[in-house]
Amino acid sequence: MVSPGTYSVGISKIENGTITKLVDVQTFQVKPLREGTLQALATSDVDEFRRKLESLITKVGAFNHILGQTKKKIAAMTKALTRTPTEAPDVYSQLFILKKKLQTLQSQINGSGAKSEIGERNAPSFQSRMFTGYRALGTTYGPTPNHKQTVGVAIKEFEQAKNTLQAIVDKMPALENQLVKLGAPWIEGQAIPE
Repeated sequence: MVSPGTYSVGISKIENGTITKLVDVQTFQVKPLREGTLQALATSDVDEFRRKLESLITKVGAFNHILGQTKKKIAAMTKALTRTPTEAPDVYSQLFILKKKLQTLQSQINGSGAKSEIGERNAPSFQSRMFTGYRALGTTYGPTPNHKQTVGVAIKEFEQAKNTLQAIVDKMPALENQLVKLGAPWIEGQAIPE
């Protein structure tokens, strides 16, 4: 939902790379659906909270994508390592450590799969805190101090998780180079072999 205020809209179509305007830009007013019991927060406060939350949601989406890609890459590198003509226990050990770090990071974010399976509660994570903040945007009042604090904690926890993931990602190129030197087969994402 958007905050009450004046907005504009125009309609165009894109066909064969050409943009054609169908309707001139028009303005319209968005009014509150209903008045709440409590006096609503100022629109600027709600919009600031929304921007902060949307920024976090975008970052979390990118984080989850990179986390998934990194897991796949480590699995591919481990498989490629088993197909090298030379043994490299040190490289295998490093890949195993990175895999374990990713698993730990994932359980911190998503909780324990075993706990979830039997309906037991997991500790809050930045993702669960983010959704608490998201629910605040569906109220007539706007975000409460508790919502704002929860999103603030989510942002701090996300930064810690992002730094952990980045440290893992930063170690990947060196390991990948070692695999190439060991004669490991090509894996997706690498340059075309010479």
